[in-house]
Amino acid sequence: MSRLEVTAFVLGFLDLFAVSMIIPQIAINFRNKGYSPFVYGLAGTTYGSLQTISGPTFGGYSDVYGRRKCTLLAFYLSGIVYLWLSLVESILLFFIARAALGLVKHTQTMLKAYLCDMTPRDEHTRILGYFHAISSAGFIVGPLIGAHIRSFENGCAIAGLIFITAALSAHLLLPNSVHVVEKSDMKRKHESIVALFRSIDWPQYWDLFSGRLVLATAVGLYKSNLSYMLMLMYSLSTKEIGYITSLMGLVAAASGFLVGPIFTRFNRDSCYILVICSSILSVSFVLLYVSTNLIHIVVLLIAFQLFSSLARAFGVDAVLSRGAASGIGTLHGALQSVSSVSRGVTPILGGILQNVHMELPTLVSAALALVGSIIFLYASVLNDNKRGLKTD
Repeated sequence: MSRLEVTAFVLGFLDLFAVSMIIPQIAINFRNKGYSPFVYGLAGTTYGSLQTISGPTFGGYSDVYGRRKCTLLAFYLSGIVYLWLSLVESILLFFIARAALGLVKHTQTMLKAYLCDMTPRDEHTRILGYFHAISSAGFIVGPLIGAHIRSFENGCAIAGLIFITAALSAHLLLPNSVHVVEKSDMKRKHESIVALFRSIDWPQYWDLFSGRLVLATAVGLYKSNLSYMLMLMYSLSTKEIGYITSLMGLVAAASGFLVGPIFTRFNRDSCYILVICSSILSVSFVLLYVSTNLIHIVVLLIAFQLFSSLARAFGVDAVLSRGAASGIGTLHGALQSVSSVSRGVTPILGGILQNVHMELPTLVSAALALVGSIIFLYASVLNDNKRGLKTD
């Protein structure tokens, strides 16, 4: 394992460790201030909506200006915004800070693009699987520590310091990545956001992006308000929510080490694997809806986290396998935006559905996951047909 890989893995771990540390505090913080599930969801929507716009822009500019500069910028600015969040008291300033975070928090995207630059194409799935596993370990430790932090504001302050520390470490340890854009294309520096969106051949990826959007919406609709639901339905404390979040982080980390073997077992057909993951997720959502015992819920959450993590990893490979090496940053940014569309919609949609019935988002998620499996089945058949034409 090279120094670059180790550095990227550690930075990914610190990123998710800092973010997950404040997760147990968010729902409690909103409830203590008397806000409804709708307002809680609106906070997530603010973040996700801005991520949608800024994702391809960040990725596209990293193709031109270099991964290192954009990675450092993402870490430094994220740290500054988290420190700002630790100081705000009004709900208006909180939403402004969340919007700022949505614009600049592309640390995971930049690190993935960085690793793809520095590794051969046939190693992308393996290296991204390891990255996902080690990064997700931050979700094991972070909530456990966050459960013992006294306030949301203190958690944001600590998270901000972690991001600044990670940025300084990246500044010292990350080398410049390989420039994948030719010098003749440097005029892209002056492209607008609209031009960057247009540079992506959307028709080539429509099935994969659509499937990712539907599945990410299914997962996000259930997960975005999970802490709030556990708190209201089972009267769980901050510590107990933190323990469940850590368990899910452990499963997510373990799933990263399964990506390589599963990819080999299914003949490197990511779309077919996505069909299986989506179908199992749909069944899991139905079982989560009918289950009333907390122990059963926790067991089903393990299955939910495992297959949603695998789907995220294989979704990235499915898109990159169709794309050109020169646009890796832009494609990663586009993938981030597709996921961010769901993150922009699901929190507020989940809040609205929970106002109707607390478990209604779970049923909607089951239906969406089923639709996702159908879309990925179409993509798998399409890939088989293309391979057949090339063979002929």
